[in-house]
Amino acid sequence: MTAAREEAAPSRRLSSRQIEVFRAVMLAGSLSGAARELNVSQPSLTRTLRRMEDLLGFSLFGRVRGRLAPTAEGRLVFARVQHVQNQLRELDAAVAQIARGDSVLLRVGASPSFAQWLVPEALARLRRQLPALPLQFDVLTLNQMVDYLALGRGEWVLTMTPIAHPAIESRVVAEGRLVCVLPATHPLAASTTIDPAALPGQPLIACEPGTPHGQPVRDLLGPAVEVGTTSRFADTAMRLAEAGLGLALVDEFTARGTLGGGCVARPLAAPPCFRVHLNRARDALPSRPAALFEAELLALLAPMP
Repeated sequence: MTAAREEAAPSRRLSSRQIEVFRAVMLAGSLSGAARELNVSQPSLTRTLRRMEDLLGFSLFGRVRGRLAPTAEGRLVFARVQHVQNQLRELDAAVAQIARGDSVLLRVGASPSFAQWLVPEALARLRRQLPALPLQFDVLTLNQMVDYLALGRGEWVLTMTPIAHPAIESRVVAEGRLVCVLPATHPLAASTTIDPAALPGQPLIACEPGTPHGQPVRDLLGPAVEVGTTSRFADTAMRLAEAGLGLALVDEFTARGTLGGGCVARPLAAPPCFRVHLNRARDALPSRPAALFEAELLALLAPMP
């Protein structure tokens, strides 16, 4: 019985135009003032208010000593209208904040090689698009990456190797070469490319065997070639070369970072390639800033050989 009465109850929903007219009359305190504010005729406002009162089933205004005055019900409706207007203003402000990119922190991560140049440059380009965007860049180990993405701590992670996990989507977006970082005064630095056959007998620096950087070097030079200094990370190998310990064999993304110690980077002839993997949580849609970051990253990688 109650449900039937609810279904039969007439709708009292006001149109946006009716709300605009009612609010203008309340704020102006008169029909003439509201008519000037809305740039319409006074009779049209009177007709709109009468239709509203017919729809609502009660009076919104009356006359007190010849002047228009809101009824108690009219004041209650106005309080609700003002509340809704404030919420709409807050919504407009929130939407504008989202559009500016300053509402959500963008967190991205990477293995150390991509922390030297690639990710910082992509973030710098993104910042030019969204100057107010809060950013956090995390350099991660392989053990940290799954939780970082699967638990929503960050949106992207760049790696040399794919992240093998069912919750992670890993795709190849570019390839890079093995290069040699050496003093600009070294005889091999005069060449545009270095023949790997010229490296045996040089003081070499490379990453540990079995790592994404170390194993390609061993495959290229053979197990008999002596590597005088090893490190865990390619950026460390480059710093060792800058300190004068030898010639570092690293990926070109690491070598694009700032070179000190009078060093230069030269590509190897027919070098092994390193793949750039862009990883994200499989079931998560990227935020707008994350999508823009991806676009800037791909634009940086597009012209690379």
